[in-house]
Amino acid sequence: MKSIYNNYISVKIVYKDIILDLIGYKDSGNNLSYLGNKVILLDKRKIIFNIEKYMLVPLSTVSGNDIIKCFKPDKVLVNNFLVKKVLVGIIDNTYMDGVDVILNNRIGE
Repeated sequence: MKSIYNNYISVKIVYKDIILDLIGYKDSGNNLSYLGNKVILLDKRKIIFNIEKYMLVPLSTVSGNDIIKCFKPDKVLVNNFLVKKVLVGIIDNTYMDGVDVILNNRIGE
């Protein structure tokens, strides 16, 4: 059986000259996209800057439908590779020990 720890990934989110150095998890169930952008989900407790502009993005999960606040980062690096066309959705908690951001399953494609 494959360990979930194999899916832990280094993630850097850059916004307004602030760099968040995070641990991400590539979730096979996260296929969320909006207007051609892949959406990654960030634990709100990790945000250390003021976000000037949000957009509301519809979200469908096994629990039902919801709307999440998202922002457009200046840059996202996954394992030190630049990822384009990404939105960051803000969630209350990732509910995974040691994980700060849940990555879209198609990140890196």
